[in-house]
Amino acid sequence: MFALAKLVTTMTLDELQELLVCDEAVLRSQMEAKLEDVVAQVKIDETVVNEAKLLKQKFDEREREFESDELVNSEDMEGGGDFEDVAEVEEEEIESEEE
Repeated sequence: MFALAKLVTTMTLDELQELLVCDEAVLRSQMEAKLEDVVAQVKIDETVVNEAKLLKQKFDEREREFESDELVNSEDMEGGGDFEDVAEVEEEEIESEEE
């Protein structure tokens, strides 16, 4: 995925124009060849590999945070306990004031 992003950002406008007007089979073969070149460069370039690993770690961390947030939110939605408890206490306070 990182290689594909790098491929898209490194293409020149002329290359893009050529690809937009060519036949689908030609486009497919050119893009595959270009992507293979970029993948090879990414594998060789150690800094790019490290950047990709860092991005993957950040993605994994955010995914875990999102999953834990979902679990917390789903637990809140299931019980609804806090809101119900507050409503009961408020009702009791109102009733005791009326008496």
